[in-house]
Amino acid sequence: MQVSAISQREESLLIIQYLPARRPKKPSPIIPPEIIGQVLEYVGLDSKFRHRDLKNVTLCSIALFIETERILYSSIELRKEGQARKLLYALRACPRGFLRRKYVTSIHVSTTNNTLSMVNEEFFLFTIRQILKLTPNLLDLAIRGHEGTDVLMAAVKNYPFRLRSLRMKHCYGNLTPLLIAQPAITTLQLDLSLSDTFLASALYLGGTLPHLEEIEASPQVLAHLVTGRSISRISTVVNSGSDIHDLGEALSKFATPIRVLKMRLCCDISANLLTPLSRNLVDLERLEIYQSEQDRTVRDPTFLVDD
Repeated sequence: MQVSAISQREESLLIIQYLPARRPKKPSPIIPPEIIGQVLEYVGLDSKFRHRDLKNVTLCSIALFIETERILYSSIELRKEGQARKLLYALRACPRGFLRRKYVTSIHVSTTNNTLSMVNEEFFLFTIRQILKLTPNLLDLAIRGHEGTDVLMAAVKNYPFRLRSLRMKHCYGNLTPLLIAQPAITTLQLDLSLSDTFLASALYLGGTLPHLEEIEASPQVLAHLVTGRSISRISTVVNSGSDIHDLGEALSKFATPIRVLKMRLCCDISANLLTPLSRNLVDLERLEIYQSEQDRTVRDPTFLVDD
């Protein structure tokens, strides 16, 4: 079996295609698993060339080919229609396609590429839906783009996976069908600018996402969460004093103590305004307050109750 090379501009996708070829005359020697692990760990040290180097490792032996393919397919990022099409082909190919489907545990989809024509974008989204139907072991799904929720909602009942993490950025569609269909989610990230509580209305139902532990959402969404959720890690954004009020209302509803709180400040907020939050943060272990990712700092939780 011969492995064809991937074009340089699509190198990040790391999809290995197979073409009919003559079989090797002699089987590859059996390599102990611990040796394979050491080789792949060494190759993957340089993140800049990791994908390219791991792709080359597949040419060394059958044993390395199998183990490397497991790594290459475990985490996938899709930004272009051509990348999605190649991945779908690889997941459907025989006989390796069935095994590759089991390898995929993380998919990150970005639909914000302005270079896509309308026709290509529609085909790209259609291809993503087909890919999601072929990934039974998918645990982490990230969708970035205004069309993202439409991709998910079109076939929400046909997905074979049970997500643990769902990240939605710049997605403003109604998430209710998806959240109801994925009760195993423990980490949920919504766009911080999402203030329309209807779009995340599934979060306000008592039986939805019973295992949710970490959430990133606007104060408006957090304030409407149903009472009694066991959430211990929160990320949010503060645009005004009313956001502090909504955040305080949300903190009072949780059944477990908040351990980690991350706040991005988009306005001037005094320490006195934050002090009322302290009554619900007695067990806080980590506090991050920042205005941008570059300015992110870890603060002492006792700062909330300082005079």
